[in-house]
Amino acid sequence: LKRMADALSLNEWSVRSEYQKTVRRTERQAAGRQQESTADSKKICQDDCDFLAAIMSIEPFRAKAAEVLEKVELPQGPVVEALRKVLAGAGPETVHEFESEEARSLYTAAANQPLPETERAEKLVQKRLARFLRDGLVEESARIQEAIRQADSAQNREQVMELLAQKMSIDRKIQELGAA
Repeated sequence: LKRMADALSLNEWSVRSEYQKTVRRTERQAAGRQQESTADSKKICQDDCDFLAAIMSIEPFRAKAAEVLEKVELPQGPVVEALRKVLAGAGPETVHEFESEEARSLYTAAANQPLPETERAEKLVQKRLARFLRDGLVEESARIQEAIRQADSAQNREQVMELLAQKMSIDRKIQELGAA
């Protein structure tokens, strides 16, 4: 550092100070990247784990979840993928059947954790299933809205009226779920 200061015609103290700042900044950046990669691998939500653990362990909850899956098509995601595997009759080989690593991690974490207290598990399952049902209905409503737009542009009034009735019915269900 002394030679660099002499070559640049700078005070040795200034060069040393800047060098130390650079070293500290580099160390902080490396630590930040390491924390980010650790955080990525631990993105499993405790509520998701508790929800799946309750579905795995308690038959009435499993039956309610199966009923919701029959009513609406749920959007893809790790929780839904893991839920489908649980409802399909998960076994030891199930861990190798997941499409996403996130769903596999979630399933494994849920299978290896203790069951949450019954009251909390019941509330969590009810809320999560209501949310799944609501999300599925919202997607279905959006699809029908698009079909209405297409039927309207084709000037098919009869089909528009039919689709509007379906959409109103779905929107009422969504409002009922929101009020519950």
